[in-house]
Amino acid sequence: ARRRSAPDAAETAASRVRSSASAAPRAGYTRAPERGKEPLMRQRLPRAGYARVRERGREPGTPECNSDAASRVRREPLRGREARRRTAPDAAETAASRTQRRLTMSLNRDNKYKYKRGGVPHWDIPDARQHITFRLSDSLSQSQLNIFKKQVEDNPPSSRDYYLNRDIEEWINRGIGSCILKIPELAQCVIDSLYCFNDERYHLFHWVVMPNHIHVLIQEFPQNPLCDIVNYWKRYTNVRFNEILLNLKTSNRFPNGYIDNILNTFNGSYWILDYWDVLIRSNNHFRLESKYIAENPVRAKLVERAEDYPWSSFYKQ
Repeated sequence: ARRRSAPDAAETAASRVRSSASAAPRAGYTRAPERGKEPLMRQRLPRAGYARVRERGREPGTPECNSDAASRVRREPLRGREARRRTAPDAAETAASRTQRRLTMSLNRDNKYKYKRGGVPHWDIPDARQHITFRLSDSLSQSQLNIFKKQVEDNPPSSRDYYLNRDIEEWINRGIGSCILKIPELAQCVIDSLYCFNDERYHLFHWVVMPNHIHVLIQEFPQNPLCDIVNYWKRYTNVRFNEILLNLKTSNRFPNGYIDNILNTFNGSYWILDYWDVLIRSNNHFRLESKYIAENPVRAKLVERAEDYPWSSFYKQ
């Protein structure tokens, strides 16, 4: 502009009209066909994402073909496919899922039901479904637990509990410790304790008694905290285990000193002080946790099929 000489006002206006009439349209814009000599009309060309809208009989540029309508049309098949993947649950499961959704919404607002005890996070919610795991006190030494805690420090804080639980599960599935729950009388005692207050303080869905730990899937009832439920199981089995082992001591089923060694190792306290619980947040999560409990003996290589393990709710005689 500085190199050019300054034209007069009339010549400048005429040159602007000629340049606007002869200029090629820019990418993404079209010229109005009935106004060949007018400046360009700012009309966006259809985007690639509107091709799916055109397939449904709508042409781009129509009033109903805005971004919101197009996004709704594109999301409709996803909802249909997602609905077809899911099987129709029964009435009880549907009611449980509605309760679980309300609980999840309240949990997203605040964490008044969440607390920590001994460094382990817990959810204690009435009417919630919970997957509970507790183990024998000699299944994992404190030194090995400290090693696992040190290994997960490199992970983000939100995922450390997950990796720690995974390492502990892999360790105890090797059959570390005395594994006294292999004794049928002790395994049956645990099962009796689970069914003692079934449908009174909680509803029992699934369970499995492994050689050195227990998996239980329940639904809490109001006025019955989860910690009280687990503590009852532990207190009852601690007393009954001593009675059963003393009775077995007089039998010839075990080598000399085997029962005495068990009694001296545990000294009347067979379980760790705390437990691990997983809050069930959906029906799909419920199915995944049920499958995990059923296949626990298979992962530990105790049986080839889940229904062959006798100390499980999935056992089929």
